[in-house]
Amino acid sequence: DRFLGIMATQAGRMSRLIDDLLSLSRIELNEHIPPEGDTDLVLAVLDVVDALTPLAAERKVSIDTDLPAPGRIVVPGDRDQIVQVVQNLIDNALKYSPDGARIGISLQTGQSAEAAVKAQSPEASRLSLLVPDPGPGLFAVLRVTDSGLGLARENLPRLTERFYRVEGQKSGERSGTGLGLAIVKHIMNRHRGGMAVESLVGRGSTFSVYFPARHGVTK
Repeated sequence: DRFLGIMATQAGRMSRLIDDLLSLSRIELNEHIPPEGDTDLVLAVLDVVDALTPLAAERKVSIDTDLPAPGRIVVPGDRDQIVQVVQNLIDNALKYSPDGARIGISLQTGQSAEAAVKAQSPEASRLSLLVPDPGPGLFAVLRVTDSGLGLARENLPRLTERFYRVEGQKSGERSGTGLGLAIVKHIMNRHRGGMAVESLVGRGSTFSVYFPARHGVTK
């Protein structure tokens, strides 16, 4: 039974790895093609939170949301890919937060690119992982904050590399594939958005992604 359990665990991890590699390949293939359609960013976040709430409840992790009403933040983009961005970021926060911790999710619109990456904590290390083309447009910003161990400054530039793992960081029972943040970066690049990370060792991390906003109301 013990060896069968190990085999099942490794087979599950291999399946997730194949799924992520195929997903990344499809995203790269279409990365130069602008996405079509509109996505209600609030509903996309709520769908992911609903799906992950049972997993969070198992570990007594609370997910606190600060969101406007549905329909208030609409961005141009591929809904499936945007949901994938949201899911990867929240899933990462769950993996690296200890049992009983808190995850914070917030959405704002009407933000400049500078405001989108503005430091939330003056003590934290901060780095832009993807910068959109310069312009006067406004952005809708999603921030996901975890209560994990945090990341040292020297680790931040490599976070979106494929298969990169921070030494000493454990991702709980469900080990990741090391491709989640790479997928997020490629999707955000296709959507002409940006991505940033802010972290403080011992106090957790905040990942921010920001999409060009089609319309919305500033909170």
